[in-house]
Amino acid sequence: MKRKNFVSLMMSFAFLAISSTGLLMYFDFKPGPVKGIHVLFGLILIGFAIFHILNNWGPLKSYMREKNGRPIRKELIIGSLVAGIVLLGAGFSIPPFPQIQRFGEELSRDGEKGRRAGRVMFETISVDGVKGGPSLSLIIQKGKDVTLPSMVIWTEDSAHHFLQNIFVPAKVASLPEGESDVREAIEEGELTLVDLNPGSFPAWKAATSDRKSNHPGTTPFENFVLNTHIGKATSAFLYLEIVAGGQHALYQTNMDTVAGKAFSLSTQDQALLERAIGDIR
Repeated sequence: MKRKNFVSLMMSFAFLAISSTGLLMYFDFKPGPVKGIHVLFGLILIGFAIFHILNNWGPLKSYMREKNGRPIRKELIIGSLVAGIVLLGAGFSIPPFPQIQRFGEELSRDGEKGRRAGRVMFETISVDGVKGGPSLSLIIQKGKDVTLPSMVIWTEDSAHHFLQNIFVPAKVASLPEGESDVREAIEEGELTLVDLNPGSFPAWKAATSDRKSNHPGTTPFENFVLNTHIGKATSAFLYLEIVAGGQHALYQTNMDTVAGKAFSLSTQDQALLERAIGDIR
């Protein structure tokens, strides 16, 4: 077996794998196997490229020097300039490099938005409530520009005395420093999770000293349905306090706890939710 033939074939296979997976990632198609294939074949290409350079060092030096005694070929100068411009442009986000970098991803997202138009996806979560009490179901749809929302939900009686926590997450998510793409940060597992700070929810903090969470994770990043059980009071005020992107809003309604009753929460603050509705079962 000729080593040069083997090396050339392996570099060709690695190039095909890296280029195809690179295109998929460029258009924001990043399932686990694609990234794994891209990384592993990239390592293979590096190894065989080093061997190829060492094995062909003589011819490579001739590419860099003129035969007439001039120390540097024009090809080396031009190639170095092109590589340097791309490196600096991408590294320091100099236009048009960021736009070129994000073009495929934005194109893919626009197509995904078109495919999802007309249907809204909801995650369903359940939290512990009052045993034997009526069932409460809440549908929470966030605003289209709201990212990484965090919220707490609770009830008070007709005299505005605290009754119970409906939803209190244990964690709050934030983007790492320098990151602006929420979706990519979520996919790459780069979000920073910290304990929920009651001070971020002044209305809830003032209403109760019961800060115990009943949901181990964060507030869902997308729309969700919350199922739980509430106490048997005939009526109650339901409050939802939400913070997102430095904005704050308090939603509320006077909720009739009779089975079959539907309701909608409203706010006088800046709207961060498309809708917040619920019913008693």
